[in-house]
Amino acid sequence: MRILRAIAVLTGLILPLLSHAQAAQLKVLESNALKTVMDELGPQFEKATGNKLVSIVGTTTELRGMVEKGEAFDVAVFTKSALDDLAKQGKIADAPRLAIARSGIGVAVRKGASKPDVSTTAAFKSTMLNAASIG
Repeated sequence: MRILRAIAVLTGLILPLLSHAQAAQLKVLESNALKTVMDELGPQFEKATGNKLVSIVGTTTELRGMVEKGEAFDVAVFTKSALDDLAKQGKIADAPRLAIARSGIGVAVRKGASKPDVSTTAAFKSTMLNAASIG
C-alpha cells in the first residue's frame, strides 16, 4: 500500500511538469536518501507514464551546487531547507512543492548504560564528542 501511495505522489509531482517540460525524458536530481525508493518507483513510474527518468543521485550539497551553477533539470528532490534556499535565490520555483518523505534520527544505547543528554544541540555535540564509540 505504501508503494502505491508513493507512486501516486511521484506521479502527481511529475505529471504536471510534463506539460511544461514537453519531454519524454525527465532529469531528476535526487538526494542519496531517496535512491532506494527511486530504484523501485522509477521503473514503475516509467511503465505507467511512458516517460523515461534520468536520475542524478548525490548529496544534497553536491546537487544544490549543480543547481546554483545553472545545471538544467526537470525535478529536484532535496531537503526542505535546501529547496527553501534555492527558491530564495531564484534558482527554483517556489511552487509547486510537496513533502514526500520524513526522516527521523534516533539514539540507542546499550542496555544498562546511562541515558545520553541529547536535549540541545550543544548537549548532543558534547555527547558525541565524549562517546567512547559511535556505531
